[in-house]
Amino acid sequence: PGRPQPILTFARFSDRPNLCIAHILEHYLRITKNLRAAQCDNLFIACKKPHKAVGVQTLSRWLRKGLEECGVRSELFSAHSTRHASTSLADRNGVTTDLIK
Repeated sequence: PGRPQPILTFARFSDRPNLCIAHILEHYLRITKNLRAAQCDNLFIACKKPHKAVGVQTLSRWLRKGLEECGVRSELFSAHSTRHASTSLADRNGVTTDLIK
């Protein structure tokens, strides 16, 4: 609130659309378009009516649940630590630093 948000740029992985964050975000925006209020600029909205923007605690809970569903021990990771863990894993698996950025 009150701060400008950074602009994010995502590299496209056209050969693997199920792993391409740009493709996934476009799909998400397409399927949620009719659920959004005209004035809603937030990326993430509630699953249930009235589909308002979700807060930090909801996003954190969604991330934790997703980690658990993937077999990750969520008590070892916070929502914020997933960024560090994922970039470290990408680096160990040979993803270039420029692509990680």
